[in-house]
Amino acid sequence: MISEPEMAGGFGNGEVAELMDGSEWRPPRDAPARRPWLWALGGAVVASAVWAGGLFAYERGRDEGIDIKGYAVGSDICVRARLPSLAAALGPSTMEIPWVKYTAPLDRARCDMTLAPKGMTTGLSYDVSITVDLHKKTDPVPEFEAMRDVDRYSSDAAAKVEEVPGLGDKAYMLTTLAADSRDPELRVRDGGAVFRLVLGYGWNGNEGEKQPKDPTAEEIAALQPAMIEDMRALMAALKT
Repeated sequence: MISEPEMAGGFGNGEVAELMDGSEWRPPRDAPARRPWLWALGGAVVASAVWAGGLFAYERGRDEGIDIKGYAVGSDICVRARLPSLAAALGPSTMEIPWVKYTAPLDRARCDMTLAPKGMTTGLSYDVSITVDLHKKTDPVPEFEAMRDVDRYSSDAAAKVEEVPGLGDKAYMLTTLAADSRDPELRVRDGGAVFRLVLGYGWNGNEGEKQPKDPTAEEIAALQPAMIEDMRALMAALKT
């Protein structure tokens, strides 16, 4: 270990001469002895405080989770999804199948229903599928944006995508361009909540009966405003 006199002796020859003539050594008044370990300790304290502050902010952000904006889902998803605009255009619901699953990172609810003119036994009917995902741990924004133009049937299928203003944080209307399908799909993200409404059609009847013509692209497109209004009503109904 280096003693203080040895450390001071390195500062200049004048101080060495004073020690050699037998006088008692004292540090010069204008150069007080420094204690490097105090500076190191101070730096460590500051670094620890910064680290602790960052850790606190991280833990607090993790505990807060993703903002799902007060949405909640339950087994009554079909009851809440009354679809008044689509029902007025296509007929009331004739069949409903609800489904719900709760997990720590994600709550998911789904409702599949069939809309058809009241009293119809054969003919064209419309199928509606509604899915609500409440992301509680992982931000859905990157996936939602990355998949916004990807068709649900095939990752290679092209789709027409139109942004829908004034609905959630971000909303898109997708229309499949495949020759055998014109099913429109409305996708909405509001905070950590992601909503999907898909409209399809099919034929109800017996074998041998003449099938009705499929709806035209124009007829399907005319139903998109009703899809938007019903989605808006559903989102309001799922607010707690």
